[in-house]
Amino acid sequence: MNLKNMTIALIITLAYEILLKLTHIFIPSLFYISPVPGITSMISFISGVIIILFVFLFYKEESSNKKVGLALILIIGCFVPHTILRLPITREIFDFKIIRLLGEIVGFIRAILLFILLIFYRREIPSNEKLLKHATIFITIMFGFGIIKSLFSLISFARFFISGITIDFSPIFFTMIFILFLISHASIIYFLYHYYQFKFQVYSRCDEQKPK
Repeated sequence: MNLKNMTIALIITLAYEILLKLTHIFIPSLFYISPVPGITSMISFISGVIIILFVFLFYKEESSNKKVGLALILIIGCFVPHTILRLPITREIFDFKIIRLLGEIVGFIRAILLFILLIFYRREIPSNEKLLKHATIFITIMFGFGIIKSLFSLISFARFFISGITIDFSPIFFTMIFILFLISHASIIYFLYHYYQFKFQVYSRCDEQKPK
């Protein structure tokens, strides 16, 4: 297990999440078949583990910058409970509303930390790595939108949790959220692709410089 392999695994995980979201929208009847929800829940848990492992290995690789390292530690601290909250057994033990509220709170904190992490990390990118810098800027912007989305989702559910009052959203709103989801995931994949290329070049140069 190394960062390069986990980067590929995370790209596959994000592509799976895009496919799952598209399937939910265009073939919703598929999820009424009895084995499917259990399978998707298990894959969702595995995806969460992959994300945690990637962030941990990313921390080992980039923690020479104390600010980046601290942000990554806090992010890992958010991903672990978020993954636990998604487990079927957790949903059976605790009330759905409590799990959802905790998930919204953790998600909002995580969105802020990811935004801060990318700001710090961009300063560490060599000036000649323009594509990686551009990918980092793009993903930072999308994470900024993610903070707004997470805050709005937290406020909306907190209102429902306290008063029981729900908000009726228009189809346009859900379309915008879906588009934001697609662009955000695409931006992360784009960043990971250039990050993988950057690290692969670094490792290749190191291997070439080793005495034979």
